[in-house]
Amino acid sequence: MFAGVHGLLLSEDEKTILGVTSKEGEVLKYLNPVDTLKFPKINEWLGLVEKSMKESLATGLAQSTSSYAAIMTNDNLSPKEFFEWLDTSQSQLVVLSSQIHWTEMTEKAIENGTMDAALAKVESNLTLLADSVLQEQPPIRRKKLEHLIMESVYQRDTIRELKMLGVSSGKDFEWLSQMRFYYDSSKSVLKSLTVKMANANFDYGFEYLGLTDKLVQTPLTTRCWLTMTQALDSRFGGSPFGPAGTGKTESVKALGNALGRFTLVFNCDETFDFQAMGRIFIGLCQVGAWGCFDEFNRLEERILSAVSQQIQSIQESLKLTKNSAVVPKIQLLGKNVNVSSDMAIFITMNPGYAGRSNLPDNLKKLFRSLAMTKPDRKLIAEVLLYSQGFRMAETLSKKVVPFFELCNEQLSSQSHYDFGLRALKSVLAAAGNVKQEQLAEGLPEQEILIQAISETMLPKLVADDIPLLHSLLADVFPGIPYNRAAMTNLREKIKIVCKNNHYVYGDSGTEETGSAWVDKVLQLCQIQNINHGVMMVGPSGSGKSAAWQTLLAALEMLDGTEGVAYVIDPKAISKEELYGNLDPNTREWTDGLFTAILRRIVDNVRGEANKRHWIIFDGDVDPEWVENLNSVLDDNKLLTLPNGERLSIPPNLRIMFEVEHLKYATLATVSRCGMIWFSDEVLTIDMICRYFLNSLQHNLIESSETGIVCSAIEEFFLSDGLAAKCLEYSYELNHIMDANKLRMLDSLFSMLRQAVRSIVQYNQTHPDFNLSADI
Repeated sequence: MFAGVHGLLLSEDEKTILGVTSKEGEVLKYLNPVDTLKFPKINEWLGLVEKSMKESLATGLAQSTSSYAAIMTNDNLSPKEFFEWLDTSQSQLVVLSSQIHWTEMTEKAIENGTMDAALAKVESNLTLLADSVLQEQPPIRRKKLEHLIMESVYQRDTIRELKMLGVSSGKDFEWLSQMRFYYDSSKSVLKSLTVKMANANFDYGFEYLGLTDKLVQTPLTTRCWLTMTQALDSRFGGSPFGPAGTGKTESVKALGNALGRFTLVFNCDETFDFQAMGRIFIGLCQVGAWGCFDEFNRLEERILSAVSQQIQSIQESLKLTKNSAVVPKIQLLGKNVNVSSDMAIFITMNPGYAGRSNLPDNLKKLFRSLAMTKPDRKLIAEVLLYSQGFRMAETLSKKVVPFFELCNEQLSSQSHYDFGLRALKSVLAAAGNVKQEQLAEGLPEQEILIQAISETMLPKLVADDIPLLHSLLADVFPGIPYNRAAMTNLREKIKIVCKNNHYVYGDSGTEETGSAWVDKVLQLCQIQNINHGVMMVGPSGSGKSAAWQTLLAALEMLDGTEGVAYVIDPKAISKEELYGNLDPNTREWTDGLFTAILRRIVDNVRGEANKRHWIIFDGDVDPEWVENLNSVLDDNKLLTLPNGERLSIPPNLRIMFEVEHLKYATLATVSRCGMIWFSDEVLTIDMICRYFLNSLQHNLIESSETGIVCSAIEEFFLSDGLAAKCLEYSYELNHIMDANKLRMLDSLFSMLRQAVRSIVQYNQTHPDFNLSADI
């Protein structure tokens, strides 16, 4: 219902709302608490919650801005004063205060010709922030510091560019095309902050956003924002388009955050009909929120044509609000709806992918288009590394980005490979995690980055590409060793689970039988720590199911958190049975299997919040059903339903896929997930046979007879025994079904299991005429 509000801060008697909290634990206290006894109706007190939120944030901005200006005017910046201000201001106000001060300082520097002094000031602030991140900090303060570093790097780069271009007037387009923040205390509190970009002016929305992740601002982002703000000023919509992983949706969300607007992302698919879209538009118009319709061209063409009429009506009424205070009304789905002047509609598209429609011409003209094809990966890498405390960020970014380009060019072409921006961000996130863990030890930064690259990229590589990756790493980072993460405690638990389940355990990094499979289990642990969407790719019988089952049990033994797995075969049920169905007549929503599981976890009725939940899709990945999960798998972590509901993905949930191949999946899906490749060699014939003999000995009737029988047949299952030779010969024969080693061995084991059971039972019932081991 609100962008950054996770809970309400209540008085002791739980009758008065004192403020709101974000999911990260940040608190916004109200200046005017809301008395629910005085306003018992839900629409009354909810309206006051929103009003108090905006007023408290706007009033807090006045105090935060004046405090920040006082701190920054001192020649010697006091870290103590700075941290006191940082801890007393919300993250949103921290960034806004910095933006307001920078705008004022830069304008004065342009007019007075003192750009060098302004640049030196920003650089000194950046040094203080970078030093602070290298120290132990509370989580909320660290997040604020990271946001300030990202903002300060953008401010530094902008001043450098303005200086290089020789900007000497506040009217120069190079300065006007930047997003500028002006605070005027003489205006009413909710109108006090104006955001300008070129000739477009916006009153800041003061929607509380919490501690959301901040987008790295690049020249492409600035160009996108310039196009979108001009479109908004003309009361049109915005339409960024381009391939997957170029920052289309995130740029729209970041623009909404920069203007203090509530931005709702909807993942479109063909189940969204004319009425479902109309209901969403009605809500956006009344609330004054922004709607970003992700992958808009997945809607059917007939729906797109009808939707264009609704959008046109909304935009025409918005044009009436431009120079008038009158709130216009339009008719949507037979209802008269007030249109808020703050609302806006954006669409993003991946042209050329399977299942995409062409936009009709009458819809295209309602949106300003912008191609987003090539993000500035070097700048993004530099800023992200810098914000996480890497002092060599500039040098490392110049190495890691060309390294990804080399991987894309020189490694083999596989359907599960992706070396785009999302893959780069995963590596940088992993590097940041290692950096925080190793703060005290002071591990060299290049070693940290190599460890992050190896742990993130090695799991998805096929065997032939692994030596090539090591060779590329040695070329780009010469002489830097790779230190594997020890994970000693987890290895011990995996060993216990393997023993309990009769699996073959081999110490990873050695030549022992089973070591390659244990490596995959450890890689799965590392990948699921970075990505909440994970794909295990490999042929049937390569140990994928056993890997996640073993890891889930080992993690439960390690930290005591109960692990719950939900296995779904997505190809065995229809799309409606998987996600749910909206009745076209009654508009009543019925949950599907996946939606019902997700809702149960989110509702936390039976203590689900204290458990580890893994939803495993065991079956082929097909764009028809999997692309509905795009907004679930990316940074939005939301499942948007045709009835307008939005289910948020909790941090204790992982979405996993067990697939044989990804030949039909689009890059939009592949780029959103962490990948682990299971080759045929991971599970050897020797391991399968040893597992069979171990389980046979322990799972059949407990008796000495079982051990004797197992010992008698063991020699046939050695690596060069009869079973291996027969299996090798069978591949040369013609088969009705695909020849799969696990399927053939499983058939053999089923017959042997019954034969052994018959022998044991015979010997127990005929003690005088036992079958000997020789027989």
